[in-house]
Amino acid sequence: MTHKSVSAGLCVDLSLELESSNRAINRLPVWPSNPPLPGTENLVQATATKCNFPSIPPELIDEIIDYLWDDKDALFDCSFVCRLFYLRTRVHLFHSIELNHRTTFEPSSPNILPYIKKIAIRQNSSIPGLTPFLSSLSNLAALHLDMIKFPDPWSLHRLVCQLRGLTSLDLSDVRWIHRDIPVEPTARSLDGPFPRIKKISIYKTSFHTSVVELLIHRRELRAIYVDSLNELCIKWPPGEYLSSICAFVRVASRSLKSLDLRIRRVKSSINVISSWSIQPDLLPLTMSTLQIEMECRRHGWQTCVVTWLVDSLRNGANGPVMVETLTLVVVPPGLYDGMEVRLEDWEIQFSMLDEILTSPVMKVFRQLKVTLKPHVDCLPS
Repeated sequence: MTHKSVSAGLCVDLSLELESSNRAINRLPVWPSNPPLPGTENLVQATATKCNFPSIPPELIDEIIDYLWDDKDALFDCSFVCRLFYLRTRVHLFHSIELNHRTTFEPSSPNILPYIKKIAIRQNSSIPGLTPFLSSLSNLAALHLDMIKFPDPWSLHRLVCQLRGLTSLDLSDVRWIHRDIPVEPTARSLDGPFPRIKKISIYKTSFHTSVVELLIHRRELRAIYVDSLNELCIKWPPGEYLSSICAFVRVASRSLKSLDLRIRRVKSSINVISSWSIQPDLLPLTMSTLQIEMECRRHGWQTCVVTWLVDSLRNGANGPVMVETLTLVVVPPGLYDGMEVRLEDWEIQFSMLDEILTSPVMKVFRQLKVTLKPHVDCLPS
């Protein structure tokens, strides 16, 4: 891959960790790329022979470097010790990188690319310009898109399809430029082999009925997003998305092991407050781990959420309830929210929950966890 494969003005800065270090990658020791670098064990033996040093087990060197996996400055310093250390530091130094419209691309060696396993792309980056680079990363497993605009949902699916080894997808504030075009262009198709996504996280990204129906009924998309999905996290969706969430969970029930829902009253569109359905669809509970976070506010949904959960547990939306661990995260009202927490209301809600959790239908249920989470003024991404 060359510099020309990335559009002008938008490049990749393969620094040690762009979020925590400003040191440029070209300060790293650059070792000859031809012939290919030998393994750690061979280098240890060669060094010990030439310098009459005792042979250090390669496993010990790996343990030393791995212990520093989250200390980028220490890893950077270790990369200058010797070639033995440099080999292992690359595994951690280039594991995760971040790209945005201000980054520059000056790769010191193509040998670095196989070590990149996670990429975050943020705010106004040119996805078409980055696609050839992303496709060249043979070991890329996790992709985080934050404040990115696509022409339409199909453009996102086409990008994901090209990342064959992708297993984790995090969508934060991903939007479509053209909202009126069909979500399933009849003339478009995707070429396999397809990636198998095992973990999806969604925040401020459209998950309405038409989007979910496309994922369910289009064979290629179902193979990518549904059939192998193990973990699903949806943060603060509008109430109007509840039915589509339930439909998606129902289809993914064979593989889904963990579901994390974070619920509070939000805006479904500009200046329009989302509403909770009078009779929401029941949530399929075939996963082993379920976490629900709810924020207590004036005119909030906390009571509706618990009632919805109890109804789903009691009636079994998709066969027997298979939840083993249920975690409820409660966010108390803020200091200026103007709401008093009535213990009587919570007593009623948790009495209903206790009754159903101890009933015979909960054959595999093991534990309930209740956590209080500090209130924050802004929603995290």
